[in-house]
Amino acid sequence: YRDIQKRIKKKKAKITVTVVKKVTSVAIEKPKNQLYVGNSLTLKATVKPASGSYKKVTWSSSDKKIATVTKAGVVKGIKAGNVTIKATSVEGRQKKASLKMTVMATNSVGIASVEVLSNDVVRVSLDKAKALTNKQFKIEGKRYSYGTYNRTYSVSNIRNYDNRTYDIKLTDDYSVEKDSYVRVTISDLPGNGVKTMEAQLLNEIINEVGMTKRAVKYYEEKGLLSVDKDNNGYR
Repeated sequence: YRDIQKRIKKKKAKITVTVVKKVTSVAIEKPKNQLYVGNSLTLKATVKPASGSYKKVTWSSSDKKIATVTKAGVVKGIKAGNVTIKATSVEGRQKKASLKMTVMATNSVGIASVEVLSNDVVRVSLDKAKALTNKQFKIEGKRYSYGTYNRTYSVSNIRNYDNRTYDIKLTDDYSVEKDSYVRVTISDLPGNGVKTMEAQLLNEIINEVGMTKRAVKYYEEKGLLSVDKDNNGYR
């Protein structure tokens, strides 16, 4: 019996405990939040802290009839509609991130970007070529990021370069102020693409007619403005 006790006392057990940092947040890095039916794009999830042990996430779709998502975050458009893609941490607290996406029909045409080139010129780019008229553009404005759009700008004319990029010239009734916002809406676009988008005028106004540095350079190249050699501005 004593021999058995001695042998038991000599036995040792070793337990290794690994202390890990808990996941504090999950974010989805989005290249874009829209795609066409039949097309795919890959989403990437960022898990913080960067030094944490749990880096994996599981992906899910709110409606697999509209879009599916693989374990690697590859989203494929199935049919036109809106869907939410979620990334959930595998760590116990299951931090999540979600991204609302629009799957567009193959015939859809939508707004790709909006830029305020100057206080009276707004550039609108489409994701596909489509001939548009003045009457299809609605330009609204507001002074601050909060509140509603309370001003409607009149369109003087538009310049169409390739049926994808349009420069919209506003009338002299109102001008877009620095740091203010504009919202562009295009009517009668086919499909379920983006029909409304907003932008902000951030560049400094550099002369009395309110042209920005970028706008001045652009219009010089196009021959729409002439340079006053006496440095009195542009006319």
